[in-house]
Amino acid sequence: DILIQLRKQEVQIKDIVSETEHLTEENAILRKELEECQHQESLKEELTIREDKGKGNARMEEEIARLSDTNEKLEKELEEHRRKLKDMVSENEVRFEGRKNEER
Repeated sequence: DILIQLRKQEVQIKDIVSETEHLTEENAILRKELEECQHQESLKEELTIREDKGKGNARMEEEIARLSDTNEKLEKELEEHRRKLKDMVSENEVRFEGRKNEER
């Protein structure tokens, strides 16, 4: 009777050991999957950061282009003002010379 009980317990122990080994293997597989998921999540976060930087760079490039256009317009206006000032100076010189001649 005791031998039968011992055999039953031995079978139960073997079943438990087998189940424990199976669960250990399954646990190892799940850990690998978790690590892979964490790695993929990390890659996704890095990609998001890079995309955000790319968007920021695109906005900066647009702003640079806009400022460059504005700068060109201002340079043209400045050149026009310089030309007008030169013309005014020339006219004043002519008038001044004319007055000097009249005074003589």
